[in-house]
Amino acid sequence: MDRVETITSLVKELLEKMSLDSVPVEVVEEDETIRVNLKTEEPGLLIGFHGKTLSSFQLILGLMVFRKLGEWQKLVVDVNDYRQEQTERIRKIALSAAQRARFAGQAVALSPMTPFERRVVHLALSEREDVETCSEGEGGQRYVIITPIGLEDNLSETTTEETSEIDRSKE
Repeated sequence: MDRVETITSLVKELLEKMSLDSVPVEVVEEDETIRVNLKTEEPGLLIGFHGKTLSSFQLILGLMVFRKLGEWQKLVVDVNDYRQEQTERIRKIALSAAQRARFAGQAVALSPMTPFERRVVHLALSEREDVETCSEGEGGQRYVIITPIGLEDNLSETTTEETSEIDRSKE
């Protein structure tokens, strides 16, 4: 049994334990990431409030895969393209905040985000030469600071950018 077949089997096993065994499962290998796509009529059951159930499902699946294969796999679980839409919303927020930071000439601090959301911000701005990003804070209060290049020593001029623009109603 190859890696994709093993992961598919484990996803089906986990869904069965959640009484969601009728959910179609698609497992695709993309570069070094295994993408698990699930389509369902009731995505809220798998996504949960603010994506917490989906994050937990992904964590548990990752542990199951590690126990079965003996090595960590980079897994991304998506339900009805939720992660893809969430990624696009966060990218837009990051680009907008970067533009504000650049034009205002001061750092912009986004509201606290999940590790997934922070990673999206860092990746969205990683190739820009006019701003840089860093994460600050602890635990659930970690946030991203976007600083125009040349202002990294002057973080006292940080403005707070509310990420309430993230439409959490879909989560």
